[in-house]
Amino acid sequence: MHMFFSSTFNRLLGSILLAMVIAALAAYAILTMRTADITKEMPTSISVTGEGEVKVKPDIAQFSFSVTAKGATAEEAQTTSSAKMTALTAYLAQQGVAEADIKTENYNLYPLFTYDYGAEIMCDGWNCPPAKEIPDGFEVSQYVTVKVRDMAKAGTLLAGVGGLGATGISGLSFTIDNEDSSKDEARNKAITDARMEAQSIADQFGMRLTRMTSYYEMDDYYGSEPYYGGYEMDMAKNEAGAVPPIPAGEQEVKATVSVTYEME
Repeated sequence: MHMFFSSTFNRLLGSILLAMVIAALAAYAILTMRTADITKEMPTSISVTGEGEVKVKPDIAQFSFSVTAKGATAEEAQTTSSAKMTALTAYLAQQGVAEADIKTENYNLYPLFTYDYGAEIMCDGWNCPPAKEIPDGFEVSQYVTVKVRDMAKAGTLLAGVGGLGATGISGLSFTIDNEDSSKDEARNKAITDARMEAQSIADQFGMRLTRMTSYYEMDDYYGSEPYYGGYEMDMAKNEAGAVPPIPAGEQEVKATVSVTYEME
């Protein structure tokens, strides 16, 4: 009886194990066929990079200057600074610069001090007592940037603000007013360049482009701006007394894109 049940149990267990092996092999075969089908159905793709460049003549000149003023009181320093700025903005307005193109970037009012290193302060070279701090009025500092849309007046304005007491006058830098239009043109050229490169590769393999699957635009790059640097007020005029011409040159606007296409 024991051998009967043992034999029956072994046959049953063997049948179950055989069924499990068959099921596992069938599942593996089905998975392999599905993977092969998926791999077979995956389209061939290609990624290319395109570049576009546009050369544009700058139409805006920009420079900056500062105004400083001192006074015994904060009010006195601010009044003096305000008088200087009023004269400067009035001059710029007379020369056709719009109010919106004159921008204060920074305005500071801070106290001034002198330091008394009296004879009674003894210093042994290692441990020096602090000097006595004595209030000495206030100073106002205002930093302004100016956009010049009439490029022919740029040099004249630079010399003019210097004659009215402006300090810290920068050189002229040049830029483009409508940057979006130039960016769009450079981008369109980059996209066309990428498409042509992809088409050339597809032709070499005897395939054709079907659809675009991804697009990435890299940061636009702008060529170095022409710069009239190191402006010295005593060098601003030539021997005839006229402000010398300042060529603005051309500015390069570049775009780079990465595009992926499917091929068949």
